[in-house]
Amino acid sequence: MPPERLYTDYKAMLAAEQPDIVSVVTQPEHRAEILIYAAAQPCVRALFSEKAFASSLAEAQAVVEACKEHGVIVNMGTLRRYDAGYDAAQRLVHSGELGQLKTIIAHSTSSLFNGSSHTFDAVNWLNKDAKPVSIMGELTADPTVEMADGTTKPLLDQDEAGNNVLRADPLGHGIVEYDNGVTAYMLNSGRGTEFEAICERGHIKSLNNGETWTLREPRGQVLDRLDGKSSAALANAEERNSKLAAGDRNQTKVVQGQWDFSPDLTFETKSSTVVSVREIFRFS
Repeated sequence: MPPERLYTDYKAMLAAEQPDIVSVVTQPEHRAEILIYAAAQPCVRALFSEKAFASSLAEAQAVVEACKEHGVIVNMGTLRRYDAGYDAAQRLVHSGELGQLKTIIAHSTSSLFNGSSHTFDAVNWLNKDAKPVSIMGELTADPTVEMADGTTKPLLDQDEAGNNVLRADPLGHGIVEYDNGVTAYMLNSGRGTEFEAICERGHIKSLNNGETWTLREPRGQVLDRLDGKSSAALANAEERNSKLAAGDRNQTKVVQGQWDFSPDLTFETKSSTVVSVREIFRFS
Protein backbone atom coordinates (compact mmCIF):
# COMPACT_ATOMS: atom_id res chain seq x y z
CA MET A 1 0.00 0.00 0.00
CA PRO A 2 1.54 3.36 -0.99
CA PRO A 3 2.13 5.63 2.03
CA GLU A 4 -0.12 8.31 0.55
CA ARG A 5 -3.06 5.87 0.70
CA LEU A 6 -2.60 5.18 4.43
CA TYR A 7 -4.66 7.19 6.92
CA THR A 8 -4.76 7.73 10.65
CA ASP A 9 -8.08 9.61 10.45
CA TYR A 10 -11.07 7.65 9.12
CA LYS A 11 -12.97 10.85 8.29
CA ALA A 12 -10.10 12.07 6.10
CA MET A 13 -9.94 8.66 4.43
CA LEU A 14 -13.66 8.66 3.61
CA ALA A 15 -13.47 12.20 2.22
CA ALA A 16 -10.43 11.47 0.06
CA GLU A 17 -11.22 7.94 -1.18
CA GLN A 18 -15.03 8.14 -1.53
CA PRO A 19 -15.50 4.36 -1.10
CA ASP A 20 -18.69 2.49 -2.01
CA ILE A 21 -18.15 -0.13 0.71
CA VAL A 22 -16.50 0.42 4.09
CA SER A 23 -15.15 -2.39 6.29
CA VAL A 24 -14.69 -1.43 9.94
CA VAL A 25 -12.24 -3.70 11.77
CA THR A 26 -11.47 -1.67 14.90
CA GLN A 27 -12.07 -2.84 18.46
CA PRO A 28 -15.80 -2.89 19.40
CA GLU A 29 -15.47 0.18 21.66
CA HIS A 30 -14.78 2.44 18.65
CA ARG A 31 -16.85 0.70 16.00
CA ALA A 32 -20.29 2.26 16.36
CA GLU A 33 -19.02 5.83 16.00
CA ILE A 34 -17.25 4.96 12.73
CA LEU A 35 -20.17 2.98 11.32
CA ILE A 36 -22.65 5.77 12.05
CA TYR A 37 -20.40 8.39 10.47
CA ALA A 38 -19.69 6.25 7.42
CA ALA A 39 -23.40 5.51 6.89
CA ALA A 40 -24.06 9.24 6.58
CA GLN A 41 -21.55 9.72 3.74
CA PRO A 42 -23.23 10.01 0.30
CA CYS A 43 -20.60 7.77 -1.35
CA VAL A 44 -21.13 4.80 1.00
CA ARG A 45 -23.60 2.13 -0.13
CA ALA A 46 -22.70 -0.74 2.21
CA LEU A 47 -20.91 -1.40 5.50
CA PHE A 48 -19.17 -4.54 6.72
CA SER A 49 -18.51 -4.66 10.45
CA GLU A 50 -16.19 -7.01 12.26
CA LYS A 51 -17.62 -8.68 15.33
CA ALA A 52 -18.66 -7.83 17.91
CA PHE A 53 -20.98 -5.35 16.19
CA ALA A 54 -20.78 -2.77 19.00
CA SER A 55 -19.97 -2.53 22.69
CA SER A 56 -23.57 -2.06 23.84
CA LEU A 57 -27.12 -2.71 22.69
CA ALA A 58 -27.74 1.05 22.52
CA GLU A 59 -24.79 1.52 20.17
CA ALA A 60 -25.89 -1.39 18.00
CA GLN A 61 -29.39 0.05 17.69
CA ALA A 62 -27.96 3.47 16.80
CA VAL A 63 -25.98 1.90 13.94
CA VAL A 64 -29.09 0.13 12.64
CA GLU A 65 -31.10 3.36 12.73
CA ALA A 66 -28.35 5.27 10.90
CA CYS A 67 -28.23 2.65 8.15
CA LYS A 68 -32.02 2.71 7.78
CA GLU A 69 -32.02 6.52 7.61
CA HIS A 70 -29.41 6.65 4.84
CA GLY A 71 -30.42 3.49 2.96
CA VAL A 72 -27.10 1.74 3.61
CA ILE A 73 -26.74 -2.06 3.71
CA VAL A 74 -24.87 -3.41 6.75
CA ASN A 75 -23.50 -6.86 7.49
CA MET A 76 -21.08 -8.25 10.04
CA GLY A 77 -18.35 -10.86 10.29
CA THR A 78 -20.20 -13.73 11.95
CA LEU A 79 -19.50 -15.97 8.99
CA ARG A 80 -20.65 -19.43 10.08
CA ARG A 81 -24.14 -18.76 8.79
CA TYR A 82 -22.57 -18.46 5.33
CA ASP A 83 -20.52 -21.65 5.72
CA ALA A 84 -21.69 -24.58 3.59
CA GLY A 85 -21.59 -27.05 6.48
CA TYR A 86 -23.52 -24.93 8.97
CA ASP A 87 -26.01 -23.91 6.29
CA ALA A 88 -26.66 -27.53 5.34
CA ALA A 89 -26.93 -28.56 8.99
CA GLN A 90 -29.47 -25.82 9.66
CA ARG A 91 -31.59 -26.92 6.71
CA LEU A 92 -31.43 -30.55 7.80
CA VAL A 93 -32.42 -29.69 11.39
CA HIS A 94 -35.46 -27.74 10.20
CA SER A 95 -36.43 -30.14 7.40
CA GLY A 96 -38.45 -32.24 9.86
CA GLU A 97 -36.46 -35.41 9.12
CA LEU A 98 -35.09 -35.52 12.67
CA GLY A 99 -38.26 -34.25 14.33
CA GLN A 100 -38.60 -31.00 16.22
CA LEU A 101 -35.46 -29.22 17.38
CA LYS A 102 -35.29 -29.34 21.18
CA THR A 103 -31.81 -28.33 22.39
CA ILE A 104 -28.60 -26.73 21.11
CA ILE A 105 -25.30 -27.17 22.94
CA ALA A 106 -22.43 -24.84 22.06
CA HIS A 107 -18.82 -25.21 23.20
CA SER A 108 -16.41 -22.28 23.06
CA THR A 109 -13.03 -21.30 24.47
CA SER A 110 -13.05 -17.59 23.74
CA SER A 111 -14.01 -14.39 25.52
CA LEU A 112 -17.52 -13.02 25.04
CA PHE A 113 -16.87 -10.10 22.68
CA ASN A 114 -14.18 -11.70 20.55
CA GLY A 115 -14.78 -15.35 19.65
CA SER A 116 -18.04 -16.01 21.48
CA SER A 117 -19.92 -13.58 19.26
CA HIS A 118 -19.44 -16.26 16.58
CA THR A 119 -20.89 -18.83 18.98
CA PHE A 120 -24.00 -16.78 19.75
CA ASP A 121 -24.67 -16.12 16.07
CA ALA A 122 -24.17 -19.76 15.05
CA VAL A 123 -26.64 -20.90 17.72
CA ASN A 124 -29.18 -18.32 16.55
CA TRP A 125 -28.64 -19.44 12.95
CA LEU A 126 -29.11 -23.13 13.80
CA ASN A 127 -32.38 -22.10 15.48
CA LYS A 128 -33.47 -20.05 12.44
CA ASP A 129 -33.04 -16.77 14.35
CA ALA A 130 -35.88 -17.46 16.79
CA LYS A 131 -36.37 -14.75 19.41
CA PRO A 132 -34.67 -15.25 22.80
CA VAL A 133 -37.15 -14.83 25.66
CA SER A 134 -34.99 -15.76 28.67
CA ILE A 135 -31.24 -15.47 29.23
CA MET A 136 -29.26 -16.56 32.27
CA GLY A 137 -25.51 -16.00 32.28
CA GLU A 138 -22.48 -15.73 34.50
CA LEU A 139 -19.10 -14.08 33.99
CA THR A 140 -16.29 -16.43 34.93
CA ALA A 141 -13.30 -14.13 34.45
CA ASP A 142 -11.18 -12.54 37.18
CA PRO A 143 -13.37 -9.84 38.80
CA THR A 144 -10.48 -7.34 38.69
CA VAL A 145 -8.41 -5.87 35.86
CA GLU A 146 -4.86 -4.51 36.06
CA MET A 147 -4.72 -1.11 34.36
CA ALA A 148 -1.84 0.32 32.31
CA ASP A 149 -0.69 2.45 35.25
CA GLY A 150 -0.40 -0.64 37.46
CA THR A 151 -3.55 0.00 39.48
CA THR A 152 -6.32 -2.59 39.83
CA LYS A 153 -9.97 -1.83 39.10
CA PRO A 154 -13.16 -3.93 39.05
CA LEU A 155 -14.00 -5.72 35.82
CA LEU A 156 -17.53 -4.30 36.07
CA ASP A 157 -17.17 -0.63 36.97
CA GLN A 158 -18.56 2.85 36.40
CA ASP A 159 -16.92 5.82 34.73
CA GLU A 160 -16.93 9.39 36.04
CA ALA A 161 -20.33 10.03 34.43
CA GLY A 162 -21.87 7.03 36.18
CA ASN A 163 -22.05 4.88 33.05
CA ASN A 164 -21.50 1.15 33.42
CA VAL A 165 -18.08 0.12 32.12
CA LEU A 166 -16.72 -3.33 31.28
CA ARG A 167 -12.94 -2.93 31.53
CA ALA A 168 -11.95 -6.18 29.77
CA ASP A 169 -13.40 -8.83 27.48
CA PRO A 170 -14.56 -11.48 29.98
CA LEU A 171 -15.25 -15.19 29.82
CA GLY A 172 -18.71 -16.50 30.59
CA HIS A 173 -21.36 -19.16 30.10
CA GLY A 174 -25.14 -19.25 30.11
CA ILE A 175 -28.51 -20.65 29.07
CA VAL A 176 -30.84 -19.12 26.48
CA GLU A 177 -34.50 -20.04 26.02
CA TYR A 178 -36.23 -19.15 22.74
CA ASP A 179 -39.84 -18.44 21.84
CA ASN A 180 -40.03 -21.68 19.82
CA GLY A 181 -39.31 -23.79 22.89
CA VAL A 182 -35.65 -24.49 22.10
CA THR A 183 -33.07 -24.21 24.90
CA ALA A 184 -29.43 -23.40 24.14
CA TYR A 185 -26.58 -24.14 26.54
CA MET A 186 -23.51 -21.92 25.97
CA LEU A 187 -20.49 -23.60 27.55
CA ASN A 188 -17.02 -22.11 27.84
CA SER A 189 -15.70 -25.61 28.26
CA GLY A 190 -12.21 -25.48 26.80
CA ARG A 191 -13.31 -28.05 24.20
CA GLY A 192 -12.98 -25.77 21.20
CA THR A 193 -15.73 -24.45 18.94
CA GLU A 194 -18.32 -27.19 18.50
CA PHE A 195 -22.11 -27.28 18.19
CA GLU A 196 -24.76 -29.95 18.67
CA ALA A 197 -28.40 -29.66 17.58
CA ILE A 198 -30.57 -32.25 19.33
CA CYS A 199 -33.96 -33.09 17.82
CA GLU A 200 -36.73 -35.53 18.74
CA ARG A 201 -35.40 -38.39 16.57
CA GLY A 202 -31.71 -37.66 16.22
CA HIS A 203 -29.03 -35.03 16.34
CA ILE A 204 -26.24 -33.50 14.29
CA LYS A 205 -22.94 -32.33 15.73
CA SER A 206 -20.03 -30.29 14.39
CA LEU A 207 -16.52 -31.26 15.48
CA ASN A 208 -13.23 -29.36 15.16
CA ASN A 209 -14.91 -26.05 14.31
CA GLY A 210 -17.04 -27.56 11.57
CA GLU A 211 -14.34 -29.66 9.88
CA THR A 212 -16.30 -32.84 10.66
CA TRP A 213 -20.01 -33.51 11.17
CA THR A 214 -21.66 -36.48 12.87
CA LEU A 215 -25.28 -37.45 12.39
CA ARG A 216 -27.30 -39.80 14.60
CA GLU A 217 -30.64 -41.25 13.61
CA PRO A 218 -32.58 -44.49 14.33
CA ARG A 219 -30.85 -47.64 13.10
CA GLY A 220 -30.69 -47.97 9.33
CA GLN A 221 -32.15 -44.58 8.46
CA VAL A 222 -28.85 -42.83 7.74
CA LEU A 223 -27.34 -45.86 6.04
CA ASP A 224 -30.42 -46.41 3.89
CA ARG A 225 -30.27 -42.88 2.58
CA LEU A 226 -26.55 -43.12 1.90
CA ASP A 227 -26.53 -46.38 -0.02
CA GLY A 228 -30.05 -47.61 -0.57
CA LYS A 229 -29.76 -50.52 1.86
CA SER A 230 -28.21 -50.81 5.30
CA SER A 231 -26.58 -54.11 4.40
CA ALA A 232 -24.95 -52.54 1.36
CA ALA A 233 -23.63 -49.71 3.48
CA LEU A 234 -22.04 -52.05 5.99
CA ALA A 235 -20.67 -54.29 3.26
CA ASN A 236 -18.65 -51.55 1.60
CA ALA A 237 -17.92 -49.48 4.71
CA GLU A 238 -14.34 -50.72 4.98
CA GLU A 239 -13.61 -49.88 1.34
CA ARG A 240 -15.12 -46.39 1.59
CA ASN A 241 -13.37 -45.67 4.89
CA SER A 242 -10.06 -46.61 3.28
CA LYS A 243 -10.69 -44.22 0.41
CA LEU A 244 -11.56 -41.46 2.88
CA ALA A 245 -8.31 -42.09 4.78
CA ALA A 246 -6.45 -41.82 1.48
CA GLY A 247 -7.81 -38.33 0.93
CA ASP A 248 -10.96 -38.93 -1.12
CA ARG A 249 -13.25 -36.25 0.36
CA ASN A 250 -16.25 -37.55 -1.62
CA GLN A 251 -16.35 -40.69 0.54
CA THR A 252 -18.50 -40.96 3.65
CA LYS A 253 -17.06 -42.63 6.72
CA VAL A 254 -19.44 -45.15 8.29
CA VAL A 255 -19.06 -45.87 11.99
CA GLN A 256 -21.24 -48.55 13.56
CA GLY A 257 -21.80 -48.20 17.29
CA GLN A 258 -24.25 -48.93 20.07
CA TRP A 259 -25.80 -46.55 22.58
CA ASP A 260 -28.21 -47.35 25.39
CA PHE A 261 -30.71 -44.57 26.04
CA SER A 262 -33.31 -44.25 28.75
CA PRO A 263 -36.68 -45.75 27.78
CA ASP A 264 -38.40 -42.38 28.19
CA LEU A 265 -36.58 -40.86 25.20
CA THR A 266 -38.59 -40.46 22.00
CA PHE A 267 -35.88 -41.96 19.81
CA GLU A 268 -33.41 -44.81 20.11
CA THR A 269 -30.22 -44.21 18.18
CA LYS A 270 -28.31 -47.33 17.19
CA SER A 271 -26.07 -46.06 14.39
CA SER A 272 -23.84 -43.06 13.78
CA THR A 273 -22.36 -41.77 10.56
CA VAL A 274 -19.56 -39.26 10.13
CA VAL A 275 -20.59 -37.21 7.13
CA SER A 276 -18.99 -34.68 4.82
CA VAL A 277 -20.60 -31.38 3.86
CA ARG A 278 -21.45 -32.95 0.50
CA GLU A 279 -23.49 -35.64 2.27
CA ILE A 280 -25.31 -33.17 4.49
CA PHE A 281 -26.43 -31.33 1.37
CA ARG A 282 -27.72 -34.62 -0.02
CA PHE A 283 -29.88 -35.08 3.07
CA SER A 284 -31.26 -31.53 3.11
